[in-house]
Amino acid sequence: MVCYKKNVGGMSEWLKEAVLKTVVPKGTVGSNPTPSARKFNFVKFHDWLVAVSSWQNGSAQHVDATSKNLTANSNLVRDSMKFRFKEFRVYQDAKDYCKFCRDVIANHIGRRDTSLTGQLERALNSIVLNIAEGSADNSDAEFARFLGISIRSVYESVAGFDLATLYEYIDDGLNEKVEDKAHILVKQLASFRNKLRT
Repeated sequence: MVCYKKNVGGMSEWLKEAVLKTVVPKGTVGSNPTPSARKFNFVKFHDWLVAVSSWQNGSAQHVDATSKNLTANSNLVRDSMKFRFKEFRVYQDAKDYCKFCRDVIANHIGRRDTSLTGQLERALNSIVLNIAEGSADNSDAEFARFLGISIRSVYESVAGFDLATLYEYIDDGLNEKVEDKAHILVKQLASFRNKLRT
């Protein structure tokens, strides 16, 4: 608004000069302007109106453009803050681990042991869901606590597949693949948690 008033003030001075200060041709005496003087001032007044119109249109376009930029930036900031956990590498790797394990369950355990299947599925879901839930906190300490729950859930899934091996639902080779993937994921989760604690 300050800039607007300043510009309007400048325009007002121009108008005052155009209307009140007449250009009197040489040889003319007094304050009453000649027709030619009046004609000159009307031309200048017309120029002022054109300038004001252009200025207003330009200002409107500038305000509109600024508004659009602010809206775009606001959306960008808002989008960047949406569900930040989805950008975490550990979250993506946790999903991959869960998908691999769920395929093992579907192909080798499934209805053969619904109790173990249900327990494994809950543990696997807990790994991913606790990463997401913990990321919602503004406290790093609280987020680290949720990552600890994810780590414990990985351990639980490893024990579940160890039982599946014991019950001869899966062989040692497949169980070892599960453990290798689980070990890598636990290291990632632990590293992330330690960074939050420092």
